[in-house]
Amino acid sequence: MVLWTLSSELALGNRSSVRFERLVEGIHLYEKIQIMKQEKAADAAWMEKLDYLLGACKDAFTTGPECAGKVNQLEAFLNGKDVEIPEITSGYFKIKVDDTHYAKSAANLTKWSTELSSQTDYDLFLIEGTNDACTIKLQGRSNNIGPDASKMLFVDQTTSTKYAIIDAGDGKVKLKNNGYWVYVDQGTFTWNTSKSTLLELEYVMPSKEPRRTTLLSTLAGGMDIPPYRIPGITCGKDGRLIASAARLVCGTDPGYG
Repeated sequence: MVLWTLSSELALGNRSSVRFERLVEGIHLYEKIQIMKQEKAADAAWMEKLDYLLGACKDAFTTGPECAGKVNQLEAFLNGKDVEIPEITSGYFKIKVDDTHYAKSAANLTKWSTELSSQTDYDLFLIEGTNDACTIKLQGRSNNIGPDASKMLFVDQTTSTKYAIIDAGDGKVKLKNNGYWVYVDQGTFTWNTSKSTLLELEYVMPSKEPRRTTLLSTLAGGMDIPPYRIPGITCGKDGRLIASAARLVCGTDPGYG
């Protein structure tokens, strides 16, 4: 590489860059997380906050400042600062409608649900996220539950928006998604603009299913999916692989869009 000196003489030498410095910072942060996860393994509350902050960093950022803000919040948490975290909801739940009925899908596992169940006949639902923004999926299914054209909730009808869990007091909650309330209409779960049904989320067990995570997406670029380029991969002394790439979030780099 070339380096311009103060005397305007051209000299050969090493030179850093913003991207290189960010790469170094990222590697340091990654290693710090691995060390602290071992030290804090017995602190369930701390681990839950870390999972939330790491999950936030996997969202699709549209601007550099938004991305930087999430990384800064993660760094502040690792440095022992008090970081405000929304109430986290995660695990498998029974969705109780009343004293005798729980949410259950239809026999063909498509609807959620066309008929209410009994106390001993119910489905488990995986809820992940925060009370402000979470996904709800039938156990074993990969899609976030959404409505069909008639607003009846279907297990395999995906909604790209997330649910909000709203505390209604006395252990009851309301579910809302994209301006619609979850409403049980004569035994059928639906989306409704004005009516809602009080529900109870009964915790059953934590989520321990293996998950597949896409680190560097190769989908077409766009404001929602910035592309990656300049990839690199190396192997650490302990055998772990470290991968890196430049994420083009500004919209002006070559290859964007």
